[in-house]
Amino acid sequence: MSTAGVTLFKVTEILQIVGCGILCGLLLLIGLLVLLASSGAPNVTNYTGLPDNIAILIVGIAFVVGLVLSVLLLLYSIKMLGVWTSLQCAIQVGVLPKKLPGYALALQGFLIFCDAAAMIAFFVLNAWILIPGSLCRIAARVYVIRCMAAYNREVAGMEASPF
Repeated sequence: MSTAGVTLFKVTEILQIVGCGILCGLLLLIGLLVLLASSGAPNVTNYTGLPDNIAILIVGIAFVVGLVLSVLLLLYSIKMLGVWTSLQCAIQVGVLPKKLPGYALALQGFLIFCDAAAMIAFFVLNAWILIPGSLCRIAARVYVIRCMAAYNREVAGMEASPF
């Protein structure tokens, strides 16, 4: 059995970990810069028409939500890297592991939802050039879900088989 596909998934997870780490670092840096800049300016002008404290609160909430989601994605990517590594080792040894974790399937479905939301945002913002990338990510995630589900069905069939 070849491990080329699993190696490809591992490489994409490593790239996602690096990207999430950079994103978390940038979010922390931007948050720190915004806090430092807003503390020195008594009358911050905003273009929302809202009072300054409400505008800063909205930006703060958006920052915290973005940071929490980035950290969760980072943790998910690290966990999935372990799943792909154990699967690759199992294939090389010739012993199939138990089923792949159910959270991996569920989170892939959630990421499909996120990609679809991003595609709608690109449509609204007239960023047409980015829509094919979202479609490709959605298709890839659907394929991953199908492969993982097929693997789980095959492992369950092997466990039920008397041989």
